[in-house]
Amino acid sequence: VQNPRSNRGNEVGYPRTLSSSCRVALGTDGYPAQMFEESLVLIEEATAHGDDVEVVRKRVEAGHDLLHERFGVSFAPLAIGSAADVTTFAADGLRHLMVGGRPVVVEGELVTGDMAAIRTDAEVQAERLWTRMAEI
Repeated sequence: VQNPRSNRGNEVGYPRTLSSSCRVALGTDGYPAQMFEESLVLIEEATAHGDDVEVVRKRVEAGHDLLHERFGVSFAPLAIGSAADVTTFAADGLRHLMVGGRPVVVEGELVTGDMAAIRTDAEVQAERLWTRMAEI
């Protein structure tokens, strides 16, 4: 997964050799997950480094392919009348998120899960990861 905003912000350089693979997806690694912004920076960086913009544009599709391969989830173009995914932002971040026509975030609050439980589990899993990393 290529993370253009993080790479730019951390000044690690542009990974031009990624264009030789169709298995590179667009993502984030700690930056806010605003894929539209990520796409814009990817195009800016590709252009600035003489990369083939049409090749790097396919990274969004590659992400969909990867998701399907690993988790069996498919993305198809929306048909007329289908439930769309909708995201709205305010200056302070994500305000509303609908996925498949169902609300996930309303007024900046997760409504499909228990955020405290998710954070607690994330802390447990992070500790497990760091323990495993220390063993390597």
